[in-house]
Amino acid sequence: MRVARWFVPAALCLLLCACVSSLLIGNQLQSRLMWAVLRPLVGFDPNQVNLFEIPQVHERMTELLGDYYEPTVALLRTADKIQQEGALIYVTSRVLEEITTVPLPAEAQAVQEQVEQVRQAQEQVGQLQEQVTQAREQVQVLRSAAGMVWNADTNQLAVLLVERGVSKVFAEQPQGGAPVEPVWPVAMQPLLQLEPAAVAP
Repeated sequence: MRVARWFVPAALCLLLCACVSSLLIGNQLQSRLMWAVLRPLVGFDPNQVNLFEIPQVHERMTELLGDYYEPTVALLRTADKIQQEGALIYVTSRVLEEITTVPLPAEAQAVQEQVEQVRQAQEQVGQLQEQVTQAREQVQVLRSAAGMVWNADTNQLAVLLVERGVSKVFAEQPQGGAPVEPVWPVAMQPLLQLEPAAVAP
């Protein structure tokens, strides 16, 4: 009877310790807890299962992303399925495109002025003037997307945020140890290949 009286509180303490244990990379207890939480959700819509409100996910993401949490989750909410590739459980947003127009660089402006001078001197170059007029503004496609991946082997949570064409990678790192490069699933490779947009001077 005495053993049972001490066993229940001890078991509860152990369970609570698992919930609030250190999030260090390689923490096997925390990794098993995350696996037990995330593995059954694979294949479901992350919005329907409230993936980003699960305490273990929410706390780690807010700590990792800081001010980037809200824009990242807004993009991740466009995902329609939680996926798995080996030890990786991940969510990838849709790629949202924003088309903007920016003025031509100064070099193009100079070419346009030269064409204008030539047009005045020679009527035969009228076609060039029309082409330059059509190209007064260049179209720039800015892409936004996000991907979140959790690695069961290392217990590392990593996030890739592409915001208006600029890429940022956030990855949990061990305290006092060598940095650990995140492992990205094949399905997230297109997000890694999105080049930052060229900004006109």
